[in-house]
Amino acid sequence: MIKAAKYVVASKLAEMTGLTVAAINAKRVQGKWLQNIHWRQPPDENTIYYCVPAIERWIEGGPS
Repeated sequence: MIKAAKYVVASKLAEMTGLTVAAINAKRVQGKWLQNIHWRQPPDENTIYYCVPAIERWIEGGPS
């Protein structure tokens, strides 16, 4: 059994939600998705990871 990942990169999040990678990046840059709630960037990496449960709550209109 494969367990769903809590954090994914933008391309995987786009695949899961139907949002484009550009829309995902825009939500982060515009501050609609907040660092350490909706996304994280490890200090030793350039990769941004998106928190799937928090984004699902945001999409459903609930508190993140």
